[in-house]
Amino acid sequence: MKTATLLPLPSTGIAQLLNAETAEIAPIAYLPGRPRQYRFDANRGMFNLKGETPITKPKESLTLIPVAFRIFRDSILGQSTKRWAEFFFLNQGNQVCNLLLHGYSVDNLMDLNEEIFYEKVNLCQIELTITPAERTSKAPEANNSRFFIAEFSFKRLSAEAIATQEAVFKGMPLWREDTLTGDAEPILSYNFNPPVEVCNQVGTAETPVSLSSAA
Repeated sequence: MKTATLLPLPSTGIAQLLNAETAEIAPIAYLPGRPRQYRFDANRGMFNLKGETPITKPKESLTLIPVAFRIFRDSILGQSTKRWAEFFFLNQGNQVCNLLLHGYSVDNLMDLNEEIFYEKVNLCQIELTITPAERTSKAPEANNSRFFIAEFSFKRLSAEAIATQEAVFKGMPLWREDTLTGDAEPILSYNFNPPVEVCNQVGTAETPVSLSSAA
């Protein structure tokens, strides 16, 4: 597995997803409800694939372009109720991926969201750079242990990239099966689009091996 192909797709790649002359969409690999799981290792300050394959070096930033996101409060993955943020994005293999964050990282994201609101863009209209920032625990029992939280910066996408992203991903059923409980308190979202039958926990959604937004 080449790490380079696991890196997020840059804005130039987003702009090339749609052929302006033929309106054909480049193939996008996505098993609905099962995006590739990217993780932020808060102990080492790095990003990996499913806790196994390193994507970045410690303290190295990761820049991605969200094609969908949601910020919500829920108890998921065996953890207590807290605020979470999950992003859906493409990597350089044109695979739909997911990154989940919580805790102080979400606090920082909410601060960024306030900033970009006044820039008249949303979290799916920017290049989002996530940088691990080292902190020291102040809890007496932690013995000054160190950990990392995510800090954020952004760059506005070009009008062409924004238009392409809207055309390609609008209506695609972007969601992650193991983080959808039906009990979440929604805070913010854009393009997050689980099937109705899944939200209602009625029936079973069809899950083809791959699809594009044209499907």
